[in-house]
Order: sequence, then structure tokens, then C-alpha cells
Amino acid sequence: MTTGRAIVQTVFPGSNPAESMSLVRKEKPRPSPHNVVVRMIASAVNPVDLIYIRDSFLGRFEDKGAVHGSEGVGVVDEIGEGVTSCRVGERVIPLVFWKYYCGRGEGAWQDYVEVAEEDVVPVPDTMSDAVAAQFVINPWTLYGMLHDLQIPKGKYLLQTAAGSVLGRQCIQLAKHWDIKTINIVRRDELKDELIAIGADEVINSEKEGIDAVGGMLYKVNI
Repeated sequence: MTTGRAIVQTVFPGSNPAESMSLVRKEKPRPSPHNVVVRMIASAVNPVDLIYIRDSFLGRFEDKGAVHGSEGVGVVDEIGEGVTSCRVGERVIPLVFWKYYCGRGEGAWQDYVEVAEEDVVPVPDTMSDAVAAQFVINPWTLYGMLHDLQIPKGKYLLQTAAGSVLGRQCIQLAKHWDIKTINIVRRDELKDELIAIGADEVINSEKEGIDAVGGMLYKVNI
């Protein structure tokens, strides 16, 4: 019997996530028809994962072992009967969040996950594992946010924590949609990094500030 590692929640509620999780061995699944087994390469740790641990969101799966992990990237390890859209060895993103993580307690923090053929996204060679492992939660949230804000082309979006993963992704998507960005950081060394990926203005809040006068924004020294 082939096994793999899995990080399961063993303490409910998990007020201290680091002390609520255990590393265990878990039997590798065999793919059902039209399903694939993905061997995970890298999995992200998102705020939603920590919230779910603290709030016992997966408490109903305590008896079988609740595996957290909202997203990640891996390689197709085995395919079930009838699978035609992917092949063994192909690098893919398994879309685990709703159906598997939330619905079955089978998240991405394990060596092997079984998902339906339709729930994998192929990863291009130009995308690194680190980027692919963060493909779902932040980018899709950001896409929805910018879509709902309906900022006209050429107008400005102001964001704090611009040096974060989400902040950097916001800069790049806004640039792609011709939206200008004003980005607040706390360290000067982040300025060149953010400008290089498309930021229009970067302000260090430790040294500079913003004044709003008559509907106009002005950068001022503190």
C-alpha cells in the first residue's frame, strides 16, 4: 500500500493553528473513472486556512482526519478510466477549494489529492511552482474586487499593504486593465520593486503622506 504525508487538524477548535495540526501518513487514493490523482509539489498557506482551523470549519471531518489547504500545484500521478484531457506527469493546479476542501475535508496540505478531471488546470512551462501554488485564492478574489469596483480606465486606485502578494497582484492586474495605482508601503526598498511591475506611485507612509484637497490627492513629506 502506497502512502503519503498529510497535515490534519487534531485539535478543535484550533485556537493555535501550529499546535492544532499533526503530520500523519495517509493511504494514496486510487482514481475513480474520470478522476485523476495529483501528487502535490507546493501548497500555499492563506489567511482563510488559518481562519478555518481556528473556527473548526472542518470539525465535521474530525473522525476521518480533516486536511486543510485551499490551493496548490502538483503533477498528475495517476489517471482513472476515461480521462482524456490530461496525462501522467503533467503539471496542474487542482481546484480543491469548494468541492474537496470545504465539501469533503480534503485540502491541498497532503502529498496526494484525487479530483475530477474537470477540476484541474494545466500549468504552462513559463509559470513557476511558487506562482502556480497561489493561482486561485488571491488572484480570483482580486479579479472580482476590481471587476466590482468598475474603476474607469486612466483613473486611480489607492491601496495599502502594496508590498504584499495581493498588493503586487493588484498592481499587475490594474496595469493590464489601464487602471493607475497609488501604493502605500512602509519601506523604501519596495518602491523600485513595485514600480518595476507597473505601479504608478509608491508612497512610504513612514516618511510621506497623502492630502486630499478638492477631490485631488497630493503626496507630502512628513
